[in-house]
Amino acid sequence: MTESYSLPACFGPRSPARILLVDDELSALETLQGFLRASGWPFEILRANHGLLALEIARQEPLDLLISDWEMPHMNGLTLLQQLKQNALLADLPVIICTGIMTRSYDLSRALGLGAVDFVRKPVDKLEFLARVRNSLILHSRENELKRFNQAKDEMFQVLSCELNEGLGQMDLRLENLQKSWPDIPSLPEKYLREALFAAKRGQKHLHQLLRQAHYRFMPFPALQKVNVRDILDEILAQYMEPCSARQIELRLRCNPDHEVLAEPQLLRELSHGWMHFALQHLPPASTLSLRLYQEGRESVLSQEDNGPGFVAEALEELRGESDLLEGMDLRICDEIARLLRSSVEIQSKVGQGTKLSLKLLSFKDLPGSSSKN
Repeated sequence: MTESYSLPACFGPRSPARILLVDDELSALETLQGFLRASGWPFEILRANHGLLALEIARQEPLDLLISDWEMPHMNGLTLLQQLKQNALLADLPVIICTGIMTRSYDLSRALGLGAVDFVRKPVDKLEFLARVRNSLILHSRENELKRFNQAKDEMFQVLSCELNEGLGQMDLRLENLQKSWPDIPSLPEKYLREALFAAKRGQKHLHQLLRQAHYRFMPFPALQKVNVRDILDEILAQYMEPCSARQIELRLRCNPDHEVLAEPQLLRELSHGWMHFALQHLPPASTLSLRLYQEGRESVLSQEDNGPGFVAEALEELRGESDLLEGMDLRICDEIARLLRSSVEIQSKVGQGTKLSLKLLSFKDLPGSSSKN
């Protein structure tokens, strides 16, 4: 009986999958190599009889999969796995642990916890082994495709941003030059030039906001860390003090100086900027704008509240939707940032009663092992 399998399209006749087999027993290497050859897949097989040699090969040769025994002299399979994961160039290499001794659930979960993508028990069953190899290769292939897509996407946005911003900037410059020459162009109505200049500036701003929204939408989820929110809010308020003072908008801040949350600091800065910019777009002079961080159960709530004119429900839906492409862009960008922070922005607003934006974050002091004083 012959088993038939298919591999990802990227593993064609000219690009065989490269697999490194690691075992201190020659018979085990021969068995696994025999299974792979009998499958008919386009494999290129490398072998090592201990972890140190395998690590050296992995550093020098491009690999698609590593299959390692657990118990070996010089360096065992788990130590090899740890060494691979600590190397930035090798951390994404999929590893299957093959073992006949360490077969308890605890042992297997330990291997998976250290980064193994799968495991196979000895004596090795051919059908199970080939199925696990195939699945690991397909997963690795899809991850590589996603990385290439993200890289291409980033390059595309960079090119679009440079090219379109340059074009709009040139248009803006020429219109400003025309504006300076208005007294010498009596036949050209001044209002048309003003409208063209306004449209160019608005288009440039819209492009910038669209690129920012796309950047956050395609960004992978970042690692979260301990963040002192007061430091970030002090920094943000310092930047908006002058424009708020010019419009007699009073800024208020209520936040414990030691309050720490689990977040990503730069994303939290960007979200706070977006909230402030949104408020200043809609607040009239002599308003009040309050920022607050408070505890609610195990979560921390970051809020921004104003006493402005507020919005009817339909207007808020339009701002957070796609019907108002520019005016609501700050809110849509903040929604994308909140998603990356594993949260969401809640908006409460009533006509004549102002608007409140809030975001829930996990308090660092409630995490296991934390020692926050807050």
